[in-house]
This record gives sequence, structure tokens and C-alpha cells, in this order.
Amino acid sequence: MDAELLEKMGAVEERHWWFRAKREIITTLLWRYLSLHGKPHPGRPREPRSKTRADCGVSASTAHARRPRVADLGCGCGALLTRLAADFDAVGMDSSAVAVEFSSRTGAKVVAGRLPDEVPLESGSFDAVVLADVLEHIEDDRAALAAAGELLRTGGVTVVTVPAQPRLWSGWDEAHGHRRRYTQRSLAALFEGAGLEAELVSYFNTLLFPAAAAARLLEIRGLRRRTADLEVPPGAINEILYRIFAAERHLLGRVRLPVGLSLAAVLKRKP
Repeated sequence: MDAELLEKMGAVEERHWWFRAKREIITTLLWRYLSLHGKPHPGRPREPRSKTRADCGVSASTAHARRPRVADLGCGCGALLTRLAADFDAVGMDSSAVAVEFSSRTGAKVVAGRLPDEVPLESGSFDAVVLADVLEHIEDDRAALAAAGELLRTGGVTVVTVPAQPRLWSGWDEAHGHRRRYTQRSLAALFEGAGLEAELVSYFNTLLFPAAAAARLLEIRGLRRRTADLEVPPGAINEILYRIFAAERHLLGRVRLPVGLSLAAVLKRKP
């Protein structure tokens, strides 16, 4: 993605409905699946489950005082990284100097690096890794996913989002520097041999899919101007779209979403 587009993205992603909702979806998936693996929300300490812990003088809040470590790989301009840093011990990484500079302005921890071969983060030291609309930009996406998995502790999770529906390839993808769009099958093929097992693979951005697909098809047929879709809609429309899209955080992994403009996966590192 070029520097000019990154700067435009940095100017709108705090307010734009799509970015806001995606942040909520990713954060919800992280907490849900980290909690399944024994890492509850630090704001909700649990009571001791056994006399052993209580007798040792370790309170539930002390036992869970360490915030889960999360790496946001391909952190872009830093809005998601800032959201993650509110709940987690989060660090970002990006190959773009512009992105690193933007993310640094937020006060979040961020380093320069590139998947799959230039990752200046310690292997086996993270509870979770996020690849939010990153793999579609990378030539060797399989190697990139495997490298991200190497950062995880055993039982750690990777949350992946990618654009779906190859038939909707358009100037939007070209403007954003995409190399591909994915199907469920092509995304699942990346997990093979990566030391990761899928806990969730699902379409999302489903509720707004008909309108989004229609707009992309019009663009493909030359009936709508090519755009990077970075304009923030008027206030009320922006809020309505945010609420519709963000509502899918309650559906992912609980209700089958048969189609969508994007795909999400949650992957666990194998022992």
C-alpha cells in the first residue's frame, strides 16, 4: 500500500464505520478465544476456583494480573493497535515507515519489520497475533502465516481477516495493493503445515454484503467510479453502518454466516 493511501487511511480510520466496526469484531474474537484458553479479561477477575489457590494467598486478580501479550502485524496507521493497547500488552509491526511513524504518534509500541523474513519480535512470547487484512498484500502468504504462528506461545491464537469473493476483484483491490481475494477453501489451505489448527473460519461483513457486492459489480462494469472508499459518510449514515457491521461480533462463531465480503479465522498454535 502506497504512502499516500496510508496517510488518507490514517486521517479517517478513527471515525470511518468500517474501521471502527472491524476493531470491535477483532477485539471480541481475541477475548472470546483467549478466555477459552484460560486468559480471562483483566477487568473481570474471577474468584479462586479451588482452595489450593486461595490457601496459597494468591487472589484471582493477582493471578490474572498479567495482561495477554498481543502482536498486531501489519498494524498500518495504528488505530487497531491503539484499541488493542487499551486491553492488552500490545506491540505493532509494519514494513512501511509511514505506518510506523503514524502508529508511533499514538504512544503505542511499534517496530519496523516485514513478514515473513524480517520479524524483530521474540518467538514463542505472545498469547495472540493479529493479521488484520494483511495476508492479501504479501506474495508468500503461507510463509507469512507460519512466521506469525512462530511468535505464539503454545495454545496461543492468531486472528486473521482477509477480503473474500475473488469474483468481486475490482479497482478497490488494486488501489489497496491487494494480490488476491480469498475463498474459505483457499484461506484454509494456508493453515496446512503452519503448525496451526482452525478454531473458526467464517465469512463476515455479511449483513451489508448485498449492497457492497452491488457497488463492486457496478465498478467492475464501469458503471461506478473507481475508489478506495476512504470517505467518511455523513454522521447518521456512518453510525448506522457502524452499528450494523459491529453487530456481527455477536454472530461470528455462533451463527453460520454463509457469505460475506470478508473472511475471519481464529487459529490455535498446536502443542
